[in-house]
Amino acid sequence: MIAFHYIGAYISEREKLIEDGQADDLDSVNEIKAYQVAQRCEQSDMVMVLLNLAVIPDEVVQKIDFKRGWQKRFKRNMKKYKKSFPVRWKYQDEDLEVRYARFVKEAEKKDKDLAKDIEEYKTEQAKAEKRALKR
Repeated sequence: MIAFHYIGAYISEREKLIEDGQADDLDSVNEIKAYQVAQRCEQSDMVMVLLNLAVIPDEVVQKIDFKRGWQKRFKRNMKKYKKSFPVRWKYQDEDLEVRYARFVKEAEKKDKDLAKDIEEYKTEQAKAEKRALKR
């Protein structure tokens, strides 16, 4: 059985590490031909995108076609999405964590199922503590 996994784009000559079941198609200087390098890198990048599908914006995912050269279109669509984002796009920092914690607290207040689950959990914890004290 042949397994396939992601090799990061930051790994130099990653096409030599990627095993996709195809024999190397070498040129006259014994290097893998450009078409095969591109194909292997596309396959590896596809694995990474599929593993992270849940966190890629829907409008970007819907445009992925996985046809030759898809990574360039994917990158262009992500840049376009970031430009249209309603607030300044930034990576995780302390301010973002504080705002997210505030968002979660507000969402929890509105989530009746979660409130019920928390109440049930607290009730079970109290019962368990009483049982433990009786021992």
